[in-house]
Amino acid sequence: MTLAIWALAGALGGLGGMAIGMSATVFPSVGANLLLIIGAAVLLGGLGSPVGAVSGALTVGIAAELSTLWITPSLKPAVAFAMIALVLLVRPGGLTNQKVVFKHD
Repeated sequence: MTLAIWALAGALGGLGGMAIGMSATVFPSVGANLLLIIGAAVLLGGLGSPVGAVSGALTVGIAAELSTLWITPSLKPAVAFAMIALVLLVRPGGLTNQKVVFKHD
């Protein structure tokens, strides 16, 4: 099951890379502006929680789009960064606030 999930993730990542490659010039830092927004979504939702990651992605996406009503669209990554800072200050575990347990051998 884990192998199938990794294969699906790799296939979706490759499909996303092909989609970006068809609509933009491909260079080494293509998509770097999306990394902050993706990281904000994962941290907002909580690490290790797929449901939290989806809810974090929806929250960051809606907040970034609504922020363009008041600020310029070029500052969308700043909104994502502010959300990361706010969540890490208020709820370090993310929206789902799941505790991560490390097992020692």
